[in-house]
Amino acid sequence: MSNVLEISSRKFRENQRAYFDLADNGTRLIIKRGENKSYVIVPIDMNELYFSPVMEKRLDKSIQNINEGKGEEYTVDQIDQLLGL
Repeated sequence: MSNVLEISSRKFRENQRAYFDLADNGTRLIIKRGENKSYVIVPIDMNELYFSPVMEKRLDKSIQNINEGKGEEYTVDQIDQLLGL
């Protein structure tokens, strides 16, 4: 059984690389955000990715839009603004 490590989202942000390395080596990470939110980080490989049929349709539509030249380009600043950073 793997080790489990519970950390705050702040601690995770401060040293993501080290925590990803722990996950790569079998540690299950539980990231606590506020009082009632938690997230688990475990490594997966490309064969384990799963998208719902709805997500697959959205991805297909997005790829089609890009191929038709309907994509949008964003600067790093615009992306930060979209993400509220």
